[in-house]
Amino acid sequence: MSSKEIYEEEVKSIDWADVDVYPLFENCKEEPDQNPRNDCFSRTIREYIFNEIQNQHFVASETITDTVFIVLDISERGKIHVSDIEMDSLSEKEFPQLKQLITKKIQSLQLTEPAYKRGIPVKTRFMLPVIIQTD
Repeated sequence: MSSKEIYEEEVKSIDWADVDVYPLFENCKEEPDQNPRNDCFSRTIREYIFNEIQNQHFVASETITDTVFIVLDISERGKIHVSDIEMDSLSEKEFPQLKQLITKKIQSLQLTEPAYKRGIPVKTRFMLPVIIQTD
């Protein structure tokens, strides 16, 4: 087998839809393994959003239970960009500033490291579900 054939076989075997190492926040560095670090990445963003929403004291005229989907693009340099926020029309009506608030807060987060695939920093996209529920 030639080196070109070996290279082509290797490229075919790589799962390009997944990264080897998720982006990393400072508070996640202490996690010993990759899976807990991945969970820490998602949990950090969710907690940050939750705390900010709680601080705003949003009030709704109707009971709302909605899953908001936040689409995040993270550059190979670790810069976070919110590319989309999908939410129900009722949630948008009740909380018209919510998308802007979430975008501003997430983009202020600082990653320690970007995602890696085979030791190379790569761009990534994540869809993060966040549940919004009122009483």
